[in-house]
Amino acid sequence: MEDDLTRRLRALGDQPVPPATSADHLTAMASVGARPERRRFGRVAVGLAALTGFLVGGSGLAMAGALPAPAQDAAASVLAQVGVDAPRSPSSAYGQCVSAASKAHGGAGAEAEEVDNSAFRDAKAACKAEHPKGAKAHGPKEGKGPQANPKANDGDPCTGPPPWAGRMTSAEKAAAKAEHEPARAACPPDDEEG
Repeated sequence: MEDDLTRRLRALGDQPVPPATSADHLTAMASVGARPERRRFGRVAVGLAALTGFLVGGSGLAMAGALPAPAQDAAASVLAQVGVDAPRSPSSAYGQCVSAASKAHGGAGAEAEEVDNSAFRDAKAACKAEHPKGAKAHGPKEGKGPQANPKANDGDPCTGPPPWAGRMTSAEKAAAKAEHEPARAACPPDDEEG
């Protein structure tokens, strides 16, 4: 059931290829395989392009203050070495403020005088007000900070942290507990609150 075209193609395939044509074809195939493969980009070029992208992108994020705190501080330090002023993370600014306050008031260790400790506490509170945790130029993040917990500072002695929580001397804590204990005695136990 072969048709005419199939018979003619088989007959053509049965004929030998002339030796000159065969030699020309084999020479052409050998010369194509001997040519080295040319790459569009070398490994070094791709590596340099990636490095440039990371440097430009990272510098842009650092200038915008959009990196996580440790990376932002590291980028700001590196950029400062080449004369570029990049912002530091807000937590770093708070730490620097507290460090300066501690140095100005002779430290807050056990050997410091009581006057120095209260002055340091006041300076530290000023640093906290100036550099609130998690705050950036646009203010605190949504859902964080004292405004996120309306019970924290509502004046109700049964809600929020007790007035003696935080950093103070033993005498100050005892006085704060004694002053607020009658009001807190009427509060339900902590495990029954919702």
